[in-house]
Amino acid sequence: MLGYSPLIIFGRKYQEDLQMKHFNETKLAKLHTASELLESKYGKEGTESRREFEEKARAYFHEVILRKQRKSRNTNRFPYTLYNIGTKKVVPLLLFLAFLVSGCSQKTGLTWIPFQWEGADISGKYIEKAFIYVPVNVEDLPYDYTMQLDLGTYDSRIYGKTFQPYLAESKTMTQKLDSTNMFHGLRLKMGDAVFENAKAGYMVDFGDIVPEDSLHSGTPKHVGTIGPDLFQGKVLIIDYPGKRFAVTDSVPDEYKALPGEPFEVDNGITKLSFKLEGQEEKLMFDTGSSPFQLVTTKERALAIASPEIVDSLSGPLWWGQMITFYGFKVNKPLEVSGKARPNSVVYYDKEGLWKQIFDAFKVWGITGNAYFYDNVLIIDYKNKVFRVQ
Repeated sequence: MLGYSPLIIFGRKYQEDLQMKHFNETKLAKLHTASELLESKYGKEGTESRREFEEKARAYFHEVILRKQRKSRNTNRFPYTLYNIGTKKVVPLLLFLAFLVSGCSQKTGLTWIPFQWEGADISGKYIEKAFIYVPVNVEDLPYDYTMQLDLGTYDSRIYGKTFQPYLAESKTMTQKLDSTNMFHGLRLKMGDAVFENAKAGYMVDFGDIVPEDSLHSGTPKHVGTIGPDLFQGKVLIIDYPGKRFAVTDSVPDEYKALPGEPFEVDNGITKLSFKLEGQEEKLMFDTGSSPFQLVTTKERALAIASPEIVDSLSGPLWWGQMITFYGFKVNKPLEVSGKARPNSVVYYDKEGLWKQIFDAFKVWGITGNAYFYDNVLIIDYKNKVFRVQ
């Protein structure tokens, strides 16, 4: 069945009438837009009243379509015309369609970049949301790649062991690699977004070697890390439920009313404030630490948690190096991003390797994606404000 839009069919029906009639342009100019009508009746996007309307509209839309499909099973009539629905139901359906159109048009300023969750088997258990992988095209190479979104590292990086055969195919990339193994002026394409002047370190001895017979297969190869250097002076929006992110020059209107908390930037790394038993501390925000709500030293972890181990993870969790983490149930009050987190689990690594990170950045510990799976984050690097929707 052809996927005709109800709005298209409605437009075809009245096309000739519209061409024949003359409209008063002055009166037309005073008409409200669909966005204004929706906002006046149901509230701004993100409000409880607007969300309730959206849910009801979606449910109603699907109910009508299903009902008309059932009725049309024994006829040749197309089930999706607005005339088959009835005039009393046309208005709410059109409002829903207007909502879809206005919702899209309001956000056309954002070029959304899709990402995918990469799972991993760690310590015999499957972690569904272990890493954030972003589909990427690099320079003039005609192949599909992925790179991990990792805000816990200084800069973007390309893995030499994996990428070396592709580098040999690209004359422009070879010219952009300097004597310190740093790429300058790289062109990275992610979804419909293009970054024309990206930098990336070339990690000669890191990554997995791709078998020769798989180099040019259709499977995307994982070739690097996207670091926070790409977003400095910009606004990074991470939509976890939508599995997408966007980079823009300023905070979009739909997010400006959200409460924000100031954060610090240390060599590109985001340092958030959080409260532990009423005392303010600092946490590094690291999208590369997906399985963890909190990670800190052994002493700090045991100071705020019950001593029984509730979880353990062991694997190549730090640039390929094997580390074992133990998790404990937090029994002290804490707030992260202005919200109490009563059921948190805090981890420490048995080898103590991450302590050097905490000391270097002068932070209590690290937090990752786990607190925000149901949220949209607005990280304003320009004004150093962190918002959560």
